[in-house]
Amino acid sequence: MFQDSSLESNDKALSSAVTATTPSSTMQDKRGAHEPEEIGEQLPNVIVAAELVMNIVEACALSGRSMKTDDLIRYTGRNQRSVNEAIKAALWLGFIESGPSGYFVSSTVRSRFPAGKERKALLFVEYLQQKKSFVQFSTFLDYGDDSSLASRKVKVLYNIDVPSQTILDLFGGWGKSAGVFQGKNQSLGLKPEFHASDLPTEYLKELKEALESDMRARVFINRKLTEETFRTVPAAGVDRAVKAIRGIRLDPRNSVEDAGELLEDYLRLKARSDGVNVAGATGIGGVIKLLGDNLLDEHRNVGGAINTLRIMASHPTRAVTERRWEVMPDSGLETVLLSLSLMRSIDEYDRSKRTVF
Repeated sequence: MFQDSSLESNDKALSSAVTATTPSSTMQDKRGAHEPEEIGEQLPNVIVAAELVMNIVEACALSGRSMKTDDLIRYTGRNQRSVNEAIKAALWLGFIESGPSGYFVSSTVRSRFPAGKERKALLFVEYLQQKKSFVQFSTFLDYGDDSSLASRKVKVLYNIDVPSQTILDLFGGWGKSAGVFQGKNQSLGLKPEFHASDLPTEYLKELKEALESDMRARVFINRKLTEETFRTVPAAGVDRAVKAIRGIRLDPRNSVEDAGELLEDYLRLKARSDGVNVAGATGIGGVIKLLGDNLLDEHRNVGGAINTLRIMASHPTRAVTERRWEVMPDSGLETVLLSLSLMRSIDEYDRSKRTVF
């Protein structure tokens, strides 16, 4: 259930929001300057309750037509200002889309309704934790930053066009509603169960716990990649990394394939940024070959090893040996972590020319 029932939209005068700029698909330009995948994020200008957002989503999901703002006002029984801001939140979270005739949802969201209060709360958490800026905010709290500093950093990194205090109020309220944060907004903290440690002695324990929770896995991935690299990975890539980590126990073979696809997608984005045409390349090996000197020898070698592991996992029976490689969970997990480490190392070299692995 939504844990923070006090979150309500207020009726303060709303400031104008700048239209979001188009996200950049490149990871960095040739000078090494980074741009976040999501820039100019448009958040509500005032506090919006998670429950109101989900009522907006419910209306669009259960309707057989696109819903106009007036429809949503009547459905929720709330005033126009509150509904307008809740619509912004639903759009930002990716629940609804805007079209010429009004607001609508995808078939994926529609299939989750009808839903009771508890199921809607779980759905809200599911979508909230997929927002990279929210994960970054959570990670700053995990690093020990106070909530005001964390919101200010996120505002700059993701070019969010609302005051940092508004970001804190929104993320703090939604995070408490989702059961991720604890405390008042000015002394906000990540709940202990979502903490991911940097200490080597705790690394395996933290990784084990990351296997149990999507949000925990996202915080772990953020810290593993570092903030700079995390922001260059598309949201779909983060989702794939989460799937790879959490799927290790049930299907390590598939996790290795997911890690391979994640790395290949990352290398293709790097190639696009470097001005290298890899459209005709096949697999990690093909992309690495065309990237040539845009990668260090060591990066090419590690990438080639991951490519070999991916091939071992993707082919049930090898044509030459007629033997099938069985991928053990520990080896699968090591492949996933090695892929993330390689991405971090390549990105660090592109930005600073530091050779760190």
